[in-house]
Amino acid sequence: MPRFNYTGRKKISREDAVITITQGHNGYHSFNANLRLKDYKLPDNALVFIEAYRQTTWMRFDYGRAGNPVEPTDRNLYEFETPDGIRFRVKITSEDGENGKLLAQADKIRPRQPDMQDESRLPLLPVRPKEMYGIWKLDFTGEEPILEINKNAGNKDAITHSSQFRSLVFPSILREILTRIATYERPDDSEDMDDWRARWICFARLLPSVEELPLDGSESGVIDQWVDNVVSSFSRVRKDLEVFLLFWEGEKE
Repeated sequence: MPRFNYTGRKKISREDAVITITQGHNGYHSFNANLRLKDYKLPDNALVFIEAYRQTTWMRFDYGRAGNPVEPTDRNLYEFETPDGIRFRVKITSEDGENGKLLAQADKIRPRQPDMQDESRLPLLPVRPKEMYGIWKLDFTGEEPILEINKNAGNKDAITHSSQFRSLVFPSILREILTRIATYERPDDSEDMDDWRARWICFARLLPSVEELPLDGSESGVIDQWVDNVVSSFSRVRKDLEVFLLFWEGEKE
């Protein structure tokens, strides 16, 4: 349902702006958008735009008028090498066009993959290939952290889905992200699942024997201890030691 803020601008629910990533033409990814704008009582002649963005990369698509949105024929995401980490926003503006008054908006929309029924199945951590010297690193410069894999190391999906990579690297990734959140980037609302930091805290809380994130981390070691407990629980659940030893003993034979 429509929501309003003190500026009078309407906030479009993400349930009314569902975007699905698809395979487009010539190797590029594309997207489909299901917009439900009727309940927002927008002027029929208001202009509708959808923007795809990731860090400094940005594309805009014209969807016509609010009274009868029409999707453009070409929705290929030419500016993006991979779909990982792409977010979308829907903007409804007055008839003045790009410089017109913003009447309604939905931002930070996480696209769905075609076989996904709901957003709860989306991965917490997008992955993308990157030219670098190491094997992996976390990039925190965008809307949310992204795991970067050296593009010369091989297929990023094969690497990140391998049991060896997961047992050795995933605990370190979890430690780095949670330490960053707990130390400098705590969310304003830990229940707001639109906030990537809140989603990671929720993930941590669901692990066995993990307590709430300490409210005051000023006392030496409190945050480190909490993060240690989370990572230990994570590794126990996933049997990381057993997975690594199975691989390691096989290599020694």
